[in-house]
Amino acid sequence: MNKPLRWICIFVWLGLLALFAYRQITAQSLPPGLAVAAAAASEDEDRQEWYGIYINQPNGERYKIGYAMTRRSEIATGFRTDADTYMRLAIQGTEQVMRTESKILTDAEYRLQYVDFVMRSDKMKFKVTGQVRGNEIQLEIEAAGATQKQTMALPEVPVMPDDIVSLLSKQGGLKVGNTVELPFFDPMTRRYDKARVRVTQRLEPAAADGRKIVAYRVETEMAGTTAVAIVDEAGNTLEQTMANITMLRETRQAALTENWRDKPADLPEIARVPVDRPIPKPREARRLTVRLAGASLDDLPLGDSRQTFADGVLTVHVPEPPAKGTFKPPLHTDDPEMRALLEPEPLIESDDPAIVAQARQIVPVAIDALTTARVLASWVHDNLEKKPLISITSAKEVLQIRRGDCNEHASLYTALARSLGLPARIDIGLVYVNGAFYYHAWNSVYVGEWVSVDATFGQFPADATHLRIVSGGLDKQVDILRVMGNLKIEVLETP
Repeated sequence: MNKPLRWICIFVWLGLLALFAYRQITAQSLPPGLAVAAAAASEDEDRQEWYGIYINQPNGERYKIGYAMTRRSEIATGFRTDADTYMRLAIQGTEQVMRTESKILTDAEYRLQYVDFVMRSDKMKFKVTGQVRGNEIQLEIEAAGATQKQTMALPEVPVMPDDIVSLLSKQGGLKVGNTVELPFFDPMTRRYDKARVRVTQRLEPAAADGRKIVAYRVETEMAGTTAVAIVDEAGNTLEQTMANITMLRETRQAALTENWRDKPADLPEIARVPVDRPIPKPREARRLTVRLAGASLDDLPLGDSRQTFADGVLTVHVPEPPAKGTFKPPLHTDDPEMRALLEPEPLIESDDPAIVAQARQIVPVAIDALTTARVLASWVHDNLEKKPLISITSAKEVLQIRRGDCNEHASLYTALARSLGLPARIDIGLVYVNGAFYYHAWNSVYVGEWVSVDATFGQFPADATHLRIVSGGLDKQVDILRVMGNLKIEVLETP
């Protein structure tokens, strides 16, 4: 029997939508310094820009789901950018709202000095602040009413994306072929990377009043994804798109009041990936072969102990788990990769006293790894209400509120397993439900060999319609952006 759509992971899509909005509203537009110089003006007013946020449908339609506003100003030490977003969608007919706020301070050379990012929804709050000191950034991550601190080394001081296009001026400005590569830091995922910006094409689109204007196509490659912006000669961003999400430059009034539908778009239906034929008895599937197309899959770790990938064809084979675990937790290992999967990390507080106490209550006496992993999965499945949350939650917070969708199930399972000495990770990909594939999160746990487990569906092991694309925390999960909105799936072989 198919699981109802309320079990499908909302965070995988909407959380990454928030990430997209954050990146895009701080990407592509010229900061005041260059704009003022270009216009030979001496205005002191902040620069405010408004955008409508739209989801692009395969039939060419666009659903307006929100708006974004950025405000840029020169300050004594450099520049300040404030950005707000508002997004409204429906989840199984229930309207949900998510808001984000960010503040970025840079020096006169656009190098990051301070960042503050907040996401609010459903009475929940996720916040990250970062202060750059030398070649380090000191982070504070606030979730579940608690604050975690983390210090990250930076190979170079990042240049925030709102300043990247302006730095093309050093290469001759908005001229086809001009390219700049700069260090970038994403506070939401706490990921350091390189951003490569290229001017690829000169355009003459029609303005709203019918006039022809000169504009340029600017592509930003970052963390394996490509964002495309249309920028006019003055440096104003007219449109920017990544995956199936577009932000259109609008007036304040238009952003706030125009193009809204009476009912917000239903998120699960927007996020679905249709297939050419049905998969019978998907929850019982032990083998599945599909062809993946339409998206960049380069460098994604699609192959593992249960998946093989070659020439665009992904084959999933679910082996039977071992008769019993080969060790009693905790696992003792010198393998650095395995040790990392035993350690706490931001939002996976496996060393928190409440997490440890709950795990020991679930498994009060030492038993083999396989039984421990299975018992934990059953407990998470039975004790979390299947209710979507539009938020970034920590494992500790999930334990407190006892509800959520796939991301909450997966993060809590990871923390509980690690607290007992079982290596565990979060897997992100797609799962087949009700005739289509939807973005989803589940787990892999080590019991002497790796076993996929879906605590949301109550599966141990998870069925073969779970197509893993990436594994890890938010810094890795963002890689799924490169396939969202573009992926096509053809079923080649069913169970």
